[in-house]
Amino acid sequence: MTRIKYFDVLNILACLSVVFLHHNALVHGWQASSAWAQALIVEVVCYWAVPVFLMLSGATLLDYRKKYDTKTFFKKRFVRVLIPFLFWSSLLLVKQCLQNNTFLPDYHFSTVINAILGYQALEIYYFFPLILSIYLLFPILSLLTENRKILWYICISIFACDSIIIPLGGVMDINSLAAFRLPIETMLIYPLLGYLLSTTNISRKQRFLIYFSAIVVSVFRYAWTYHYSCITGATDRTWFAYQSFCGVILACGIFVFFKYLNLCNNLSAKLLSLLSSCSLGVYLIHRIIMEYEPDVFGVEINGNNWRWIFPFVTYFICIVIVLLLKKTPWINKVVP
Repeated sequence: MTRIKYFDVLNILACLSVVFLHHNALVHGWQASSAWAQALIVEVVCYWAVPVFLMLSGATLLDYRKKYDTKTFFKKRFVRVLIPFLFWSSLLLVKQCLQNNTFLPDYHFSTVINAILGYQALEIYYFFPLILSIYLLFPILSLLTENRKILWYICISIFACDSIIIPLGGVMDINSLAAFRLPIETMLIYPLLGYLLSTTNISRKQRFLIYFSAIVVSVFRYAWTYHYSCITGATDRTWFAYQSFCGVILACGIFVFFKYLNLCNNLSAKLLSLLSSCSLGVYLIHRIIMEYEPDVFGVEINGNNWRWIFPFVTYFICIVIVLLLKKTPWINKVVP
């Protein structure tokens, strides 16, 4: 099967953006400084990473029936996502216990299972239960790929209710609007949009409208967060939810931009494929690497080097480790 280069480019950049976000903890603790203002730039610019990961899942997997049956689909997802999630969660749980930094009051079976499945070992592993729950809906949604109007209707409904009405209700202190929340996983909008945008011919005029909207919502999010954080003396998190219109419009803008970026076609397909294949592994281990970098390299975690340079260092180290693990028998089963 021919690889689509812009998928690989988005995968790589989304992975790197996640690393940038996790080197950017300063943004969550407001301070009246230029450093915090810079951290907010990183937060806004890299905000699209997780949504685009989900969009790529939809773009590459929603029409899986053209390639294999549902049993094969679940087998592939189980091997690629569930097994690594359980292995690394268990490993990190053991690591915390051995360091006497355990959060487990006992070692009862239910306590351990709750700790693993509740991503208590590492909070960023929330992504795995999320994506697995979305995969459970793919056998149904895949039947709708020939009826795109229904898929667009689902996206528009989620966007109207969960991306606009409910967030604005919270801003205006009209909390009763939360009753309009749709009884489905709201992040489902991203894989559906990924499939639809990847298979739709978008005109030049439509593209510029999407790009302009993405820039506007990003500027809006930065200005709003900066202004109200300064007023309250704490980071304002009004627009930090991925399902808000700020997240949806920005993710669509990034996705469409790289879809039509000719530069993607001039990049090495082999290199892109190699780096892209490491992204999930990088996601699994990068926070572990980050834990040791301040002591090893003597870097201040709220300093400029940590925020602007070390994301690249962390990413490179993780790529090397993942490539080595992929060549190691047995271990390669838990590094997808």
